[in-house]
Amino acid sequence: MTERMTHIVKLYGKTAVSVVVLSYLLWLTLQPTDVRFTGTDVNLALGIVALAGIVLVACMMERARKGARGTCLHVGWSDVSVLLWLVYYGSRAWFGAECPCATEVVKGLTMFTAYFVLRLFFTFYRLSAKMFILGLLLFCGYETMLGIFQLMNGGSNHMLFLITGTFYNPGPYSAYLVLGTVILLSMLHSESHGMYLLTFGMVKTIYFYYALLILTLLVLPATWSRSAFVALAVMCLWIYRDKYKRYRYYLWGVIIVVVIGLYFVKKGSADGRLFIWLSSLTSWLHSPWIGTGIGSFFHAEAEGTSELFASNGYMPSLQSADITNFMCNDYLKILLEQGAVGALFCALAAITMIVKLYRHCKPLCCGVVALLIFSMTSYPFDLLPYKLMVVLIAAWGNSLEPNVNPNSLFHKQGSWRGLQWGWKHCVVMSGMIILGCMFLKAEMEKRIEAEKSYQLFSNTGHEAFINDYYELLPLEHDNASFLFDFGKLLRTFGRYNDSNAMLLKGTLVSNDPMFYVLIGNNYKDLKFYDLSEEAYKKAYSVMPNRLYPLYQLMILYDETGNRAESRKIAREIVNFREKVPSPATKEMKDKARRVLYKK
Repeated sequence: MTERMTHIVKLYGKTAVSVVVLSYLLWLTLQPTDVRFTGTDVNLALGIVALAGIVLVACMMERARKGARGTCLHVGWSDVSVLLWLVYYGSRAWFGAECPCATEVVKGLTMFTAYFVLRLFFTFYRLSAKMFILGLLLFCGYETMLGIFQLMNGGSNHMLFLITGTFYNPGPYSAYLVLGTVILLSMLHSESHGMYLLTFGMVKTIYFYYALLILTLLVLPATWSRSAFVALAVMCLWIYRDKYKRYRYYLWGVIIVVVIGLYFVKKGSADGRLFIWLSSLTSWLHSPWIGTGIGSFFHAEAEGTSELFASNGYMPSLQSADITNFMCNDYLKILLEQGAVGALFCALAAITMIVKLYRHCKPLCCGVVALLIFSMTSYPFDLLPYKLMVVLIAAWGNSLEPNVNPNSLFHKQGSWRGLQWGWKHCVVMSGMIILGCMFLKAEMEKRIEAEKSYQLFSNTGHEAFINDYYELLPLEHDNASFLFDFGKLLRTFGRYNDSNAMLLKGTLVSNDPMFYVLIGNNYKDLKFYDLSEEAYKKAYSVMPNRLYPLYQLMILYDETGNRAESRKIAREIVNFREKVPSPATKEMKDKARRVLYKK
């Protein structure tokens, strides 16, 4: 009787611990997040430390149960791929920091650390597929109900959109809905879907699954996310591939028409993304193997645009150029910043994960593939929720041994090809994770405090805060807003050279042409007119659909007595087809006409 009770406690105790960990990590995916650090990042680092502590306890228990030579962790090709990617990522950031990248690197290292600690955790505390899927769908259900509430009562997180869920934009929000929808479609279509169902008394989870599927399919169109529609359509073609063979040609014809229609619905947005990709690839061609450097996307995109403009002149696609925070294609971003080598390691990690999931849990495999398709035209993996979600699924899937039932709580030892680690290796790895995450947590907290301090005096414009800006600079050197405000403040008080130093730093982390415009203004005030002219021309080549750099260049020529060049630029301004007409552009064109007719 005692042995039976011990077995029951062990069985349900491990399940309870796994459920708590899964719930905590999925709860983090619902928290506010940003491209800068937030409290969610700190909470994740604390969670990783706690998980490493749990793993340490499990290692000691495994040591007592199996002895010193017992095997704790089986390292497969998927783990090797992630480890190689981590080594390359770290070395690329350390030895080739072309651009400031502290925020990017700290967030990236946190994700790698989360993978390895979860990989250890799921080795000791296995969670069945049915429980894992139920947890994911419960949180998807929360997002769905929140979206319905926002549609009915308002309260979205963006004033321009009716529905955003817990996110700030309906685009990323739609990825959560697509993930849940595809998992549900795959699970309910499968002949073996019964293995993923749970029963609580008289209530069966299949009723919840059907209800959630109906709700997600009703809410998803309200997001107007083309990336979501494409991802869902592709996965439906795969899931129901045995149903549409007779009608496949008609179906593909309809799909082509719909895709063309979706393109023209938001043509400007689609052209903008295509142009971002083209500009980025132009820069990537200069360093195809190792890329342009971690965190270099903004600078590389701006330089690519400038190069395209210099070689081809004004093209219609340049009209779609704009300031951006995201590349809207996570694969191209990895290729651009990490080169073909980093992209190869990423592809190996993704492929091995998908193969493992496909063998053991097809619904989760379909869900992950839907996210990967979504990320081809959007930016989910620039946000913590989706990075954490994929890391969580990958660690769970890669922890499964071959030829086992993923719904079993305890697995029999099977044949395993790969490296086998004992408890000592796991203890060392857990200790390294704890030390590493404590460092990352401290770094995050310092940067969060620096951001708070910056926000306190960012709009004051008082000379007394210049020293405070310098004190925060080491922690904010990759923050474009901070560098722009600092450069403007220094310019206001006549410190033109110092201002240019800050603005040049800003050009490494932003594609905003106003950095170069202010640099040109500083050089003009210093009477370095040649350098001022060069800066204005650079600003225009970085964003050729902006009128202001040309206007400043015209003013420079007019003030320095270069009448021929001044009239030439004025003629360009008058004939310029601006992206968004406004009172400011009208005023600039009126000034250009006065320059043209001035004797």
